[in-house]
Amino acid sequence: MGLFAQANLCRLQLKGKIADVHSGKSLDYASVHIIETKAEVLADEYGKFAFKNLCAGKYTLHISHVGCEPEYYEVMLNKDTSVVFQMHHTEAELEEVVVEQHKQDHQVTLDVEKLQGKQLEQLRGLSLGETLKLLSGVSALSTGTNISKPIIHGLQGSRIVIMNNGVRQEAQQWGNEHAPEVDPFLAQRISVIKGANSIRYGSDAIGGVILMEPNALPDDGAVSGEANYVLHSNNAEHNVSALLQGNHAKVAPLAWRVQGTYRRGGNARAANYWLKNTGVEEGNFSAALGWNKERYGVEVFYSRFHTSIGILSSAHFGNLTDLQNAIARSTPNDSATFTYAIAPPRQAISHNLLKVSSRIKTGDLGEVKLTFAYQYNLRREYDKHRAYNNPETLAQKPGAEFGIQTITADAIWEHKRVKHFAGMLGVSFMT
Repeated sequence: MGLFAQANLCRLQLKGKIADVHSGKSLDYASVHIIETKAEVLADEYGKFAFKNLCAGKYTLHISHVGCEPEYYEVMLNKDTSVVFQMHHTEAELEEVVVEQHKQDHQVTLDVEKLQGKQLEQLRGLSLGETLKLLSGVSALSTGTNISKPIIHGLQGSRIVIMNNGVRQEAQQWGNEHAPEVDPFLAQRISVIKGANSIRYGSDAIGGVILMEPNALPDDGAVSGEANYVLHSNNAEHNVSALLQGNHAKVAPLAWRVQGTYRRGGNARAANYWLKNTGVEEGNFSAALGWNKERYGVEVFYSRFHTSIGILSSAHFGNLTDLQNAIARSTPNDSATFTYAIAPPRQAISHNLLKVSSRIKTGDLGEVKLTFAYQYNLRREYDKHRAYNNPETLAQKPGAEFGIQTITADAIWEHKRVKHFAGMLGVSFMT
């Protein structure tokens, strides 16, 4: 009978309700904790809670609620009990609130970012992809030591349009190892256009537009120029670029400019070894001739870009097994020393651009600009693995050859602001 009585004593129930001591309103979702048994419950939306299967005895309840100081309550339990616990619920009263009207400075989100002046001069000698990394939202995809292409907000290749001296650059850029065939030394301003402004340059400019712009041809009789020399210590790469321009002393509207770049680098070096066949040799040339008067002007521009790029020999694989073995090695299988020589696998790329442009003022309303351009891009890829392993075949005949001819024509009318309206109207053709 003693055991039966003890069992009944441990089947007691404690019910409670938590209310505000001043208003009598229930306090919802308060936390109730029994110190002796470590049991804990959460009151419901009406402030009610219950503990079951308690033994007879004295219990200490710890109750907390948002807006109240935590409090302790003692309860003597001899039978099923229901208690109302009153807490001091504090309400925060706000003092005077003053609302003032103030127009904040409106900052327009820039859709165009530029590199020019000293900022661009400090980046001379880098590829276009590496140069643009300084701008917000632009990164670079690098394949090896000499191939780098820009990425704008995760998009690259055919999702980005490059305007080289006002002409849409058309080349073979579908692969990760196909970098833009442009000479950054030619540009005096490089801009990246993002957002709605890129619509003007075509529907495929979804990632953005890169504008590479030289300075306008000089309009005075002085002859001027500049020269740049950049040395890279890792692969002993030399970059030499020179520009000369002027205006005809007797025929003022006639202006000219010539520019050239030569770049040569040898094998690059990692921490403990040389990277075989990672050299580069590049030669670029451009010339411009212009006739500019106040109401009209004509300009002819020609540029040639040519580069030979070595591909890391140990990264050229014939099958998956070779790739897995290369990854497992601590150093490349092909040992090397420093040399400027470039052997297969390699790329040889040339890009020719001929542009004729004119402008005509349409009275006081604006200006019409006409541009015609012809481009020829030729890519040759020399494979390390060729049939018959003929050394002459490897050196002289490419494993793949791709040529692209592009003709573009643009007509744009930019009209000046008439009252509160200004705009641009144009048509483009490309084949």
